[in-house]
Amino acid sequence: HEYPFSRWPPYVTGAMVLLSQDVVQDVYVAMHYVPLFRFVDIYLSIIARKLGISPVHNRQFAFYHVPYTQPR
Repeated sequence: HEYPFSRWPPYVTGAMVLLSQDVVQDVYVAMHYVPLFRFVDIYLSIIARKLGISPVHNRQFAFYHVPYTQPR
């Protein structure tokens, strides 16, 4: 009942989101017109969709364990 559609819009999963200053300002304004939603990543994707912004995955950001070797 909180979300009227059968699928979420494209979203970036939690933890790390990188936004430019102009997008941060647009998101801030849009947040005043979009009702809060319990999942922050989905909420941001709803706002992004309304602003015409498509999320882009960057493989350098991971929320799971990535093997790491220390440089010599």
